[in-house]
Amino acid sequence: MKKNIIVVDGYSTGNLYAPQFTAKGYTVHHIQSSETIIDIFKPSFKEHDYASNFVFNGDVDALYTHVSSLAPAVILPGAESGVDLSEELCIAFNLFANDAALLDNRKSKAKMNDALKRQGMLTAKQYCFTAIDCLENWLGELDELDWPVVLKPIDSVASDGLFICNSYKECISAANSLLNKDNLLGKKNTSILAQSYLYGAQYIVNVISRDGQHSVTDVWYTNRTRFERTKQILEDRVLLSPSNTPVTQLSEYVVQSLQALGIKNGASHVEVMMTAEGPAMIEVNRRPMGGAMPIDLFNAALGTNHTYRMLDLYLAPSTSSLKETIDYDVSQFIAIVDFTFQINGEIQHTKGLTYAQSLPSFHSIINAPKLGQRVFKTEDTIAGQGVLCLAHPDQAQLMVDLQVIRQLKSNGELFGVISYAD
Repeated sequence: MKKNIIVVDGYSTGNLYAPQFTAKGYTVHHIQSSETIIDIFKPSFKEHDYASNFVFNGDVDALYTHVSSLAPAVILPGAESGVDLSEELCIAFNLFANDAALLDNRKSKAKMNDALKRQGMLTAKQYCFTAIDCLENWLGELDELDWPVVLKPIDSVASDGLFICNSYKECISAANSLLNKDNLLGKKNTSILAQSYLYGAQYIVNVISRDGQHSVTDVWYTNRTRFERTKQILEDRVLLSPSNTPVTQLSEYVVQSLQALGIKNGASHVEVMMTAEGPAMIEVNRRPMGGAMPIDLFNAALGTNHTYRMLDLYLAPSTSSLKETIDYDVSQFIAIVDFTFQINGEIQHTKGLTYAQSLPSFHSIINAPKLGQRVFKTEDTIAGQGVLCLAHPDQAQLMVDLQVIRQLKSNGELFGVISYAD
């Protein structure tokens, strides 16, 4: 097998690829999809892990010449910002490519759901608009049961630009704040997606794929809260056992979705809502699960992690390792709790956090704010203020401990924060 590997935007958990490929004897090269790395990804970029870094400035000929000179065995994205460029390169160089004819359906959240709907799959009612008057007409045709309405850019990351609107007035206000504004990926929001609100529990399904065969590597329940009516934040996520009730139904729906979108290769991080009518798609992300991923925690729970599973699958001589649709076991149940704050303020004490460390399932803390540190009201699901990790072989014990922490957070007692003027 050829010994050069290309990672496009090796940020977030995508920075795990290079050391692991290198340890297996491969030379890893990096392609930076834009001249500027967006702020949320800068801390995770480890340029020293790569033999070279090619900064793409829009010159496609120069990019293709560079890739050709490396004759890579694998090209894969590390983070959301590198997904589209990576996939276009895979198609151009015929390396673990997905269906080229369906590329636009994968790149646009609006076209993604339309493609699934054509296959008879459950999705939200939706409309993609480029002007406010078009949105006004669509809103006028909505049934009462279609409210609230969710607005979000068709090309964004995490919860950037997501609004949950309960009225016509809120929708128009949110649309005006989004349309033709720059998003966190550095792209202009020329199109906005409006969707009917999906009621239910939200899940994450992570998948690895090769040559049209798919295996689910882990499934998570995500606990989210709404505040100020229009925003949603991620509070925590819990790893589910393959035997937990929704896992089989969710996995079957996700694999069907990948097939409908022409996804044959690569890592997929899929967000799904389990509604009263069954699973409904939120979005398919064609890259590894992002956010906090302590390797020792994931390895203790699953024996590996989503990123490593994708790497090993591409290096395997065949797809024989993909035996089951749901292909993971849980040795320890884990939960990751985000540090969220209800106000702008300063940390006065950490008594609740200290108490949490005495719980039977406590595992570790990453980036906890310190005494005297300023913190800011959490307004999105974009990570950055740290997490608390739980792990226990008994799922019931984990859930008891998690409920204690949820209560501490709800009461504002995990950290003692004194407010200050903005």
